[in-house]
Amino acid sequence: MRLVLESETRARLEMSGDGLEIASEGASISPYHLLAGSLSTCTALTLQRGRRASRSTWRPSRFTSRGSTRRSGPARIRRIEMELRCPGFPEERKATAERVADLCPIHATLTRAAEVSRRIVVLTRKD
Repeated sequence: MRLVLESETRARLEMSGDGLEIASEGASISPYHLLAGSLSTCTALTLQRGRRASRSTWRPSRFTSRGSTRRSGPARIRRIEMELRCPGFPEERKATAERVADLCPIHATLTRAAEVSRRIVVLTRKD
């Protein structure tokens, strides 16, 4: 997979090969890219698993995703917009793909407000 940073608020995920490559079209990586990229990547992997489970002949290697964020302050995302492009995907399977995409753990977490716990551990040189 290849995550392409298009601008400060836009990223594009391209399915290609194994692993994850991050490329830039002039934007520096930000936490907003990582959040939108995580959602896109998780959705893509969830759709791949769903395709394998249904033994579909559609190849997700042609899948691309564009995500953008809209902020409501310096450290708060108000909205994430994601567009999934699936060339050659059967129209009659679109509703099924949407249901499978909703099973993405990151999507489920973002839409259901997970409890977050944080602990900062300061280590001394002796530790």
